[in-house]
Amino acid sequence: MPQEVDALILKGMADNRDTRPQSAAAYRQSLIAAVNRMPVPAPVNPGGTKSGGNPALWIGGAVAAVFGLIIVGVVISAALTGFESDGGYDTSYDTSYDIADDTTDYRDVDTSIPEDKSSDFTRDTTSAVSPQAAYYSGRWADGIGGYYNLKFANNGSFTGSGRIADGTSVTMRGGITGTAMQYIISVQGRDVAQGRGVQADQCHFNFQTFDAYGNVSLTGKFHVNHEPGDSCP
Repeated sequence: MPQEVDALILKGMADNRDTRPQSAAAYRQSLIAAVNRMPVPAPVNPGGTKSGGNPALWIGGAVAAVFGLIIVGVVISAALTGFESDGGYDTSYDTSYDIADDTTDYRDVDTSIPEDKSSDFTRDTTSAVSPQAAYYSGRWADGIGGYYNLKFANNGSFTGSGRIADGTSVTMRGGITGTAMQYIISVQGRDVAQGRGVQADQCHFNFQTFDAYGNVSLTGKFHVNHEPGDSCP
């Protein structure tokens, strides 16, 4: 695809409306010029006459534009997935941030989203399960309307499912080592976010969730097996 077409596509998607083509006629002229690598003609005055152009060039330009938009869409989609070439999520994010030193005011907010408790895990208190795994296994709340049903193994690893604040169904997996927690959140089998946390007390973990680009997308506190505002179980 000619570089001129690529540049025109990006210009047409610019956030600033003043930098985008100002009319269909102007875009048509720019597109024909880009496909044929010709100098872009001056904009047509509102009172001027429209250029007829070559229908064959317009058809070719339209095909090139559609192809260009498909390419742009594929690139954006690939960037948003956060996947590496082997299909795994890139977990090489910076772990130097100490959440325990964060001065953020972690406030408990209950948005009262309707819940389906039919999938809640039954807390396993048999002798085969460590006290820590039995205590942690169950329903976690993130304090901002999200709930997660987690099942812990004796080694601290966990898996589960739940819903974030906007109602999207997610799965969650990760592990707890000492007071440190790491996790990955997936939607429909695709890893979309990762996070880490630090234990604040017996039944709370301060956490931060990161998007596919490593930017902090959410900061809050997990409440282990109790509603925000209630005491530890």
